[in-house]
Amino acid sequence: MLSRSSSRIASGSLILAGLLVGLLGCARLHEALVGPVPKGPIVTLEAVPISVSAGERVTFYVSAHAREGRKIELFTLSFGDGTRFMSEPMAVVSIDRQEIVHVYTVPDGVDVMTLEAQLNVYDDARNRGHDLVWITVGRGQP
Repeated sequence: MLSRSSSRIASGSLILAGLLVGLLGCARLHEALVGPVPKGPIVTLEAVPISVSAGERVTFYVSAHAREGRKIELFTLSFGDGTRFMSEPMAVVSIDRQEIVHVYTVPDGVDVMTLEAQLNVYDDARNRGHDLVWITVGRGQP
């Protein structure tokens, strides 16, 4: 028969073992409850300004950081008007506020439009990270 302190130690060990097994299953539980655990790069897309007149410059800032053990290979930035920027191939751990400038136009008969600019960053395992911003473009003064 075990003494009281031996019983507590054995009980504590079982609880600790249960916690460890539970922690190992957390990623699976997270995936079951809220969807897949992100694997792609952590990315941020900023735009300044977010509201412009046609012909004015918008500066986009691309930032990204690869997850542990990965490298960023390339990124694309779709401006929402049918044009896009594609980076040169790379093998970096992070991108720190790379500037990309774009000028929007407004089609005839349109006074104001709102466009979605979307950033997609891919790592060496083809995992994708993405972010987006909305840009409002107006006709401006005649």
